[in-house]
This record gives sequence, C-alpha cells and structure tokens, in this order.
Amino acid sequence: MDALIPASTPGPRRTAAGFALRDLFAVVFAGIALWALTSYPLGRYWSLLAASGYVLALRRWPRAWLPAMLAVLPVLDFAPFSGWFFFDEFDLLVLLTLAGLLWRRPCSEKSYLFSVPAQCLLGGFVVSVAVSVLIACYPYPAWDANAFSNYYSPYNALRVGKGVLYAILLLPFLRDALQQNAVKTYRAMAFGMVIGTLAAAAVVIWERLSFPGLWNFNSGYRVVGPFSGMHTGGAYVEAYFATAMPFVLWWTLKSRRWLHRGFGAAVFVIGCYAMLVTYARGGYVALVLAMLILLLSLLFRRSAFFRRPHLRGALIALLLLVGAGWFGLRDTPMEYRFSIVQKDVAKRTAHWAKVLDIMGKDAYTQALGMGLGSLPYAYYRHSGTDILSSYNFAGEAGHQFLLLSGGDPLYFEQIVDVRGGQDYRLDLTLMGRSDDAELLIPVCRKWMLYSTACSWNRLPVGDTGGEWKKYSLNVSTRRFREQAWHAWPTAKLSLLNLNENTRVAIAHVSLLSADGKELIQNGDFKQGMDHWFFAADNHLPWHFKNLFLQVFFEQGWLGLGLFLALLLWVVRGLWQRYRENSFPFPPIAAALAAFLTVGLVDSLFDFPRMSLLFYMLVACVLLRPRSATAAEGKTAQD
Repeated sequence: MDALIPASTPGPRRTAAGFALRDLFAVVFAGIALWALTSYPLGRYWSLLAASGYVLALRRWPRAWLPAMLAVLPVLDFAPFSGWFFFDEFDLLVLLTLAGLLWRRPCSEKSYLFSVPAQCLLGGFVVSVAVSVLIACYPYPAWDANAFSNYYSPYNALRVGKGVLYAILLLPFLRDALQQNAVKTYRAMAFGMVIGTLAAAAVVIWERLSFPGLWNFNSGYRVVGPFSGMHTGGAYVEAYFATAMPFVLWWTLKSRRWLHRGFGAAVFVIGCYAMLVTYARGGYVALVLAMLILLLSLLFRRSAFFRRPHLRGALIALLLLVGAGWFGLRDTPMEYRFSIVQKDVAKRTAHWAKVLDIMGKDAYTQALGMGLGSLPYAYYRHSGTDILSSYNFAGEAGHQFLLLSGGDPLYFEQIVDVRGGQDYRLDLTLMGRSDDAELLIPVCRKWMLYSTACSWNRLPVGDTGGEWKKYSLNVSTRRFREQAWHAWPTAKLSLLNLNENTRVAIAHVSLLSADGKELIQNGDFKQGMDHWFFAADNHLPWHFKNLFLQVFFEQGWLGLGLFLALLLWVVRGLWQRYRENSFPFPPIAAALAAFLTVGLVDSLFDFPRMSLLFYMLVACVLLRPRSATAAEGKTAQD
C-alpha cells in the first residue's frame, strides 16, 4: 500500500501504469459489489439504485466517505433479514467506497506518513493475520453451500480477517484526507460517530419499545441493538457505545453553534440510555473510564482545544453518566449482576482455561496459532460432555436440504410476518434416522436473543426409514398481545433440535396464512442461508471472552507479541501527540481505552466491523505529519 512508505523517502511518482493499476482495482471492487448485489435477497433493485447513488455522491463529495462509513457502521446490518453474515451490507459499502475513491486521482503530496517502526509493526502484524487465515483455511475445501454459511467452516477465517483487510485498503484514503485538511477530517470523523451513535441508539429504543418497554428496567432484558453478531452473544453493542461516546461528547463541546451543541447533547443522553439498558458491567466500566480520560485530557491539555466551557460540559456529562449508572444499579437486574461478579469471574477464567486446553501444544501451533475464526469448530470438536448443536446443508438427487444436529439450543430461524390472534398452517417435509428424533418449532416474538409469547409446536419425527415424510400442523399466535402504535416487534419461526445425538433432515418449510399467503422465504433451502439466520443460548463456544486470548489462540505467540508491541507503540504515539493542536487526543485516547477495557472481558475481533473501527483509530494515531516522523526517525538513528 502506498500509505506504508518510509518517512525518509519522497512520495512516489504517479505514472500511467500506476493509474491503470488503480483503475483495475476499482473495476475489480465494483465488479464484486455488483455481482453480490445481483443476488442480494432483500430489495435487489432498490439496493442497486442505492449503491449507484452512493458512488455518484462519492464522486461529488469524496471526503464524505469517512463520516458516511462511520455513521452506518453499527446499523448497516440486515443479516437477521437477509441471512448474509459472511458477506453483508457493510462489506458492499466498503467495496463501493474503495471503487469510488480509486477512480479519483490521489493527493500527490505525502505530508502524513507512518514512521519506520510503525510500518514494521503494522506490516508484521498484517503478515501474522494473513498467515493465520491460511492456517485456518487449510486444506482449502471446496466452496459449497456450507463454505460461507457456518462458523464451523474453515472459511470463517475470511469473515473474521476482513476487518483488518478493510483497514489496510482504506489507509491510503485516510492519509489523503488528513493531508488535505487534518482538522476537518478529524471533525468529520467525530460527526460520523455522532450519527452512528444516534442510529444505533434509535435501534435500541425500537427494541425496548417493541419488547420489554422503554422504561421497564426490571425485566432483565439486555438489548443487542443493530448488531447481528450478537446472535451468539458477545459485547459488541456496549463496546461500540463505549468507543463512540467520547467522540460524541468531544464533537459537542467543540461545536460553536448552539444548535449543534443541543443536538450533540441530545445524542449523548440517548447514548447513555442505550448503554444503560445493555446491563453490561464491562461496558459501564469502559464508558466511565473513557469519560474520565476525556475529562482529564481536556483539563490538563494546554492547547487550542481547551476552553473553560469544555470543562463544564465534560463535568456535566460525567455527572450525568454517574447518575445514570446509579439509577441503573438501584433495584434493577444490574444490581444483581454486580453482586455475582466473583461467580462470573470464576466461570470466565474456567472458560479461558478450556480454550487454552483446546489449543494445540506443539511448537508450530504455539508460535503461529490455530488460525483466525477457528474457535467455534475447535470448541465443537472438543466439547467433551457438552453436546453442541450444529446445522449444515446436504444434497440428495439434486435437492438441497437442512440437517439439524441435536444438543444445546441452537435456533435456525427466519423472521415471519405473522399477526396476533391468528391461525396459520405449517407444512414440513422431514426425515429422521433415530427413534427419538424430534423437531421443535417455536413461533415467538423475538429480535435476537430473548423470546416472548411463544407458540411451541412439537413434531415427533422418529426413524422414517430413510424416507421423506410430510407433516402439517396448526400454529396459533393467540398469545401475541396487541402492541401500541409505536412498537413493531419482529416475530420468528425457529427450527430446533434438542435431543442429543440425533439429526433431523428438513427438505421444505411452509407457513401459510388464512388467505393462503406464503410467509416463509427460501423454504426449500435452494439459496442456502438466504432469509435464514441462527441464534444460540450457550455463548461460550463462540467467543474467547478476552481479546488478548483471541489474538494468542488465533495467531500464536508471534501474533500476540506483535499486537502488544503495536499497542505500546500506539501509547507512545498518543503520548508524543498529546499537545499537538491538530490532533484530537482526548476522544481517540478515550475511545481506544474503552475498546480495550471491554476487550478484557470479551473478544471483539470476532465481529469484523469492530476490528475495522479499532484499526482505523490506531491508524489515526500512527499517521503523523512528515516533520514529526522525520524527527522520530532521526531520534531513532541517534
């Protein structure tokens, strides 16, 4: 990448061959996006129109890519509806952004650069990630219906690794933006985080309105917001809010217009509410720590960023946060969650020990790791007495069907448009090979993890002698109570096999309304996961529950060493840029601290857009003006 050039060398000359290469990559990225859009299961033509509009807007306002991407990062995620979670809507946006920016000529001046040590650390870590991807994908099985539809697939490494890949591909354009106007770029970045926080909090508010109620703090319902990656648990929602909120407060305090300040203050309050109802202890601690870092850096940093009103505003925000935390702890499920911290610590450390036990003990594995995204399948294979459920697609005589293996609850599900107080006809074509094979089909009001008003339906399939059998039953939604006009809860039909050591094959699913309307899409599974998604009650098999353990397990001691060295270099860079007027030290330092704090109790790199956000913040620290990198290189030589 041309962002990774030594500080001591002049910028490369642009040649016709160089521009042709950029155009070639632009065509490749645009072609991949177009190919994906033509098979996108949700509003294909509207999606093509929106994509075209975005590319045209990008050509008119090329600097808008950074705030636009940050604004939609938490919410451009329709996996529960589309079934696309290996390659999703945000991936399409990144590809279109790359294509649109590559077609423009880059900034010729190279005033923002990585220092030589930063290049070495970044380059080494990227190589470690690439090696980890190759290790996980080996022996590179054929691309079939299961290759990109299951976390047990070796190609889960590609899904996990794309966050780092996107960060590398976007680095030249981040550098160009900083070279053109660093102050405006940082402020645009903060504004993108403000809009992203507002959008994510709006989804949280919808979720609260639709399920437990906006002001019901005693239900124990923990929101997941727009983050589909939380279908197997995780901490992405609290990590995002803890990382983004320092930018919200900083943008608000830096705004000169009262309208902007009022808007930013409102977003901050809404974001505090959204964080409050996550009931996430790690998120609470991370956000308070981030606000303290922001406040202290504003207090002690003698620069153009410091103003007395800024301090007042930060103090008010901190008091608001403490008040919200006190309210969240008092007589609510959060009070109970803090009371069992010791018990949960023991449970988590036992999980860490099990993950380390799963990891290979040979020198090769210890040095290079098990491979990116390899934990789910490795845990499945070494689950011991825990019988984990699984799903996969199989084929017979040219027909594709779904296989559900029994064990811990795993819900293979689809959002369906059912109304309360109605009767529906459910038709299924099934096959079983053991006498105790059975299928549960709950129809519930559900967003991601919590189910309410369920209609449970049980089918004893048994041993069908290798033959497909058709079943029909009545499904009632009379338990669905009437909702207020402002609540639009989603409903899901789930397929569930709880009987251990049994498998149920499903060839067709149909749900008909009273007027004969088909409510299930892709009921014959010909399009694989299209419109289908899954959720799990047991979260431990899918997550490391520690970011540093994740890096070690996947990339070995080499990857962990490079990651820790990179973090130390980032801390050094923050210290050196503490008084740099054009650099927004307070929000970036606070955001990185919040991200890593949540990372102590969860593995955030499982979700690619979170790793992209983290490495973009790292790049903002390490990309420095040429004079600073030159001085740093001279100091290193001396």
